[in-house]
Amino acid sequence: MVFSFHKLVRYLCVIISGVLISLSIVFSVAANQYQIERLNISDGLPSTLVTMIYQQKNGFLWFATDSGVSRYDGQAFIHFQFSPGSKRHISNNFVTDIIEDSQGNIWFATEDGLNQLTLDDQLSIYPLNLEPFAQNTNWITKLYQDPSNNLWVGTGSGLQFKSASSAQFISIPLYLNQQKTAVETSIYSIVADQQQRLWVGTDFGLAVLEPNTQALHLFEPNMADNNSNKVSTPITAKTLFNDYILSSEVADNGLIWFGTQNYGLIRFNPNNKSYQHYYAQAHPQQGDIISNYVTSIAIENPQTIWVSTNKGVGVLSIASGQFDWITSQAFNDHSLPSDFIDDVFIDSSGLVWFASTQGVGYYSPLKQASRMYKPLANDSELSGENVFALSVNKQHHVWVASNNGLDTIDLERKTATLSPLTNESDNTLISSIWNVQVDAANNVWASHDKGLSYFDAKSQHVTHYSNAPGNPYGFPQTDFYTVTPDNKGNVWITGYLNAGVMLFSPSEGILKHYFNDNENLYTSGGNFTFDAIIIDTGELWLATTNGIFIIDSNSDKTTHLSLGNDRENIRTSGIYQDEQGVIWATTQGLGLAKITPTTKDETPYNIEYITRKDGLTDNRLKAVTGDEQGNLWITSRQMLTQYASRTGTITHYPLPKCD
Repeated sequence: MVFSFHKLVRYLCVIISGVLISLSIVFSVAANQYQIERLNISDGLPSTLVTMIYQQKNGFLWFATDSGVSRYDGQAFIHFQFSPGSKRHISNNFVTDIIEDSQGNIWFATEDGLNQLTLDDQLSIYPLNLEPFAQNTNWITKLYQDPSNNLWVGTGSGLQFKSASSAQFISIPLYLNQQKTAVETSIYSIVADQQQRLWVGTDFGLAVLEPNTQALHLFEPNMADNNSNKVSTPITAKTLFNDYILSSEVADNGLIWFGTQNYGLIRFNPNNKSYQHYYAQAHPQQGDIISNYVTSIAIENPQTIWVSTNKGVGVLSIASGQFDWITSQAFNDHSLPSDFIDDVFIDSSGLVWFASTQGVGYYSPLKQASRMYKPLANDSELSGENVFALSVNKQHHVWVASNNGLDTIDLERKTATLSPLTNESDNTLISSIWNVQVDAANNVWASHDKGLSYFDAKSQHVTHYSNAPGNPYGFPQTDFYTVTPDNKGNVWITGYLNAGVMLFSPSEGILKHYFNDNENLYTSGGNFTFDAIIIDTGELWLATTNGIFIIDSNSDKTTHLSLGNDRENIRTSGIYQDEQGVIWATTQGLGLAKITPTTKDETPYNIEYITRKDGLTDNRLKAVTGDEQGNLWITSRQMLTQYASRTGTITHYPLPKCD
């Protein structure tokens, strides 16, 4: 689950006040109503982006966010964040997983380090085994405790193991097809079956660790038997089990449920290798799984399974094989906060919790009998509730990229036009528009989960460049997060994990492809890009999950500019160059970085930081841009800040609340 941002206003809840379209009011009546309550920043959450939810044995709830991890007692939050010198300092603000071990210690997985919180509230950063792949071991992706109380840690470089009686971690290598050399892989999910086999989601598909062995091997798809009682899907067992297995849960009857990135939900018998597949066709019907991108799974009881996806939540009745759909609804505060749900979790009292890109939701089954009949607006002002990027053309029209389409706002008329992109082949909606940019010729480029789209301003024609398997452009099949036009008619493209960085010509295809193997820090570190600019020297600067990466396409030289000390991997969320040639970068923990080029080969850049000590309200910043008067405009969690770079004067403007 993750998303890309480009300009500061993407974080405003209300993009343009007064932008309203005609609304038709209808009565909404659903077969099953799920009344959702919400928690957000105004309730004490440190961020709207919540990645997962966990409950420890004493009842406290924990929320992992991109601004640290928070403990919740039902009334108030206590935050643990990247704050050197503080007793609640953790190694990195982006928290990916949480678990409690058999001794009552709480473990936090982050993008840069594993943290342990002891029973007496002492925090420590736990070292991992750096062999055989040292470069990316501290990028922690998954935590799991097996029935024997052993701790398993998934990283960007493989699997780590610590027994309950030891303080040391051991690396568990992955071997492919009888190879003698281990391969590096990210770990996405971990679960043990009742025979103590460990099933692990890797870059290469589903892998298995047999009991009393020390190496992972890929599961052989030809051993799998599809016993789906519905119409067979077009997905072969090989394609299915070689996909990214993002989530896994074992049921009391010994069956394992797997959630995939591209092909839906799997119900798997680890003993006879039979499976049942739940797959959404191009146009899902009511009762089908809501999306094939399954981010998490929660088992309520032997007959009810909850799955979270990028398009809402599905509730599966195993007896009927049918799914109820739960989605976000415009103007309904008792619907999901967002359709992109990273995690669904059922606590000890039976409450169902949802971690989303717009805060937390929770549902009580006790309210199921209270059916609501109320008038709801049929559409919102924009196609989607999550706005990822904005770009303005020469006619002062704002192009808005959202989770549900690409819209335009006429600033002079104060009107919005809903114009979601669709595929050329089957007319299905391209839902996740991660980025939009207007080039020098006033044409529009959009990057999304289906590849790249180009809107010609003169002909009003849209051209799609697909990233589907076998596409003619050589694109990898992955979400494209940013698109940056150059002055030659080409565009730079970045994306998720294996995308690397591509220089693409519409007429010639991929001209150059950087970071497209594991022999570099960007790819092996599992990094991706939030923001990108071409500075006045022609270099491409990337604001990433680990500082800044610089590409000189003339010399093909690439440079990593680390922020903070060498130990810290600091997220850089936004980047901007002012008229004096100074580069400004917003960070998640270090405040605003001022990067001034020098003439010294040994120190080509001088880096300074503007932080809370200088007047900022928060060191966790979201985005930065500038105006014609030389001011910088910066967004943080709840504040729009003007920074006069010449004088150092700071002025704060509170943002509207987003709940």
